Amino acid sequence: MPNSPQQQRATVLAVVLGATSLIAQQVASKAARDALYLTHFPVTSLPLMVMGAAAFAVIMAIGFTKAVSRTGPQWLVPRALLASAALFLVEWFVLVSFPRAASIAVFLHVAGLGSILVSGFWTLVNECFDPRSAKRHFGRIAAAATLGGLIGGLLAERVATLLGFAWVLPLLAVLHAVAGFVLLRVRPPTTVFLPTGDEALGTQSIRRTLRQVPYLRNLATLVLVGTAAAALLDYVFKVRVTESIESGPALMRFFTVFYAAVGLGTFLIQSIVGHLRLQNLGLAMRVATYPGAIAVGGALTWLVPFAGPAAFARALPAILYSSMFRSGYEALFSPVDPRDKRATKAFIDVGFERAGDALGAGIVRTVLFLPVAATSVLMGACVVIALVGL
Repeated sequence: MPNSPQQQRATVLAVVLGATSLIAQQVASKAARDALYLTHFPVTSLPLMVMGAAAFAVIMAIGFTKAVSRTGPQWLVPRALLASAALFLVEWFVLVSFPRAASIAVFLHVAGLGSILVSGFWTLVNECFDPRSAKRHFGRIAAAATLGGLIGGLLAERVATLLGFAWVLPLLAVLHAVAGFVLLRVRPPTTVFLPTGDEALGTQSIRRTLRQVPYLRNLATLVLVGTAAAALLDYVFKVRVTESIESGPALMRFFTVFYAAVGLGTFLIQSIVGHLRLQNLGLAMRVATYPGAIAVGGALTWLVPFAGPAAFARALPAILYSSMFRSGYEALFSPVDPRDKRATKAFIDVGFERAGDALGAGIVRTVLFLPVAATSVLMGACVVIALVGL
């Protein structure tokens, strides 16, 4: 039976609050991940770390896909968020005595479990609304996520400045805990397919579903190439930053300000186009903004070899990803059969995204060994791959 109007309003409110807290955590966690790792390790080791994190994330995505197929996202996602909050507190304690180990743990945590939880959240949201109501509510949810990104960046900057950058980890734990408790109240309609027994889907069903549904293969390919191009742009951006800024607290302040600026830019873009409904702007146009922005950013970074332009070039795709791409991309999953969605969505969102990271990192490692101008080659490859995505 569909939810009553009162239940649906309560679900929308819970989802909006969950999106705000979850995306605030995601933005703040990126600043902590980058600053902690680049403080304790050289930037040239980043591609290997990205490839290791990608392998870890793919394994986690397969496990999450199996679990969500058996239990459903309503049961699994809130509890996974609470477990993630506890893990951030453990990493905070470890950071004091073993900072390098804690930096690696935080990187794996954010790159692996963090992305999976965001994917799981959107899987839960997709099951709460039919395609028609999804178009009506997704703009509001995306706006809440946008506001959360701004809040997360500002909170991380204030905490890092006033208390020290290690205290960002307890902040991340609190934000995930809030999202977990809020989402415990979400109740999808009872008409949603709930697999049991042999219907629970595993890795074989991932392969079978992707082979049988070209629509999902196209989405997976888009995620793969877009992430690979972004990984090349991200590496050159971080090289320019570490050449210009001293590691430690200064680096944390830079990344928190950077991600706060991304949150602000996302909020402004969302406010400007927020009155446009998805069907008026077009889902394809929203989705195309992300690879298009990566191509523009790659060309700018190639032409202007300084940290400031590189930061702008990296921020532009991140802003459009959160303000335009994500809402259109998630709406593209609304008409997908729940069985196919549960079998593949987390793996597409996380597995193919991390595979794109690994592909980009592999290209970086290869280029660094060649007697060529690395930045020019990497940004040329970035533009070409982004145009494929476009």
